[in-house]
Amino acid sequence: LVAIAQLLLEPALFGLAATLQGGGATQAMMVGNAAAGVVVLGASVLTRLAAGGGNPSKEQLGFAANVFYALQVAYSLASIGLYLLLLRRYPRLATIAQTGSRNQWCSAATPLLLPDGLPRSEGAVSQGLRERLVALRVAARAVWRPAACQALCFGVTLASWPSIPGAACVEGAFAGMGEGWWFTLVVGVYNCLDFAARVHLRSLQKVAATVSPRACLGWCLARIALVPLVYICVKPRLVTGA
Repeated sequence: LVAIAQLLLEPALFGLAATLQGGGATQAMMVGNAAAGVVVLGASVLTRLAAGGGNPSKEQLGFAANVFYALQVAYSLASIGLYLLLLRRYPRLATIAQTGSRNQWCSAATPLLLPDGLPRSEGAVSQGLRERLVALRVAARAVWRPAACQALCFGVTLASWPSIPGAACVEGAFAGMGEGWWFTLVVGVYNCLDFAARVHLRSLQKVAATVSPRACLGWCLARIALVPLVYICVKPRLVTGA
């Protein structure tokens, strides 16, 4: 249910943030998205440690799970309250969210974006089906390489992380932490690095600007080699003692 609600709400919030000039609101949305993952991970670790330390019993884990879900409910309610407070403080955002129209707000005093080359006084331009298809083809021709890079990055990540490394048996230096803590560590590495990358998004964009879209696509294609590498390294360790 939470995932369905996120699926419906998140694109709408990103669309609302995209109407604001400068891209800062969109970056704030991305940072908040990653921060939520770190908060959930931190709440999971703290509740588990508070319930039974490093090696809690089944009853203690059940208690920790109840506390964890209670904290997530409180965190969600606090987020909703903050969102409503922002809408109350900035009525312009509430109007955009309710009407889906930004023409009446497009003035020199309000930092909203209009399509390039469109005078602010003209508002939206109605287009026929043919014009829209032509515009779609032009846009697709311009963005297909960055879009393919994103699809490859997310596809490779989801194909091998975190379920595959998390399923590996714990041996060596990590053997003392147990299977539950091992999976938490695997998820935590991704969440923390994802959060750090989104916080430094502008720096990463400057680096990406020095590389051509074709080169980025080539590196993303080469990254596919990580999938069989992860599977080869993990598969012998799926069974304890293998």
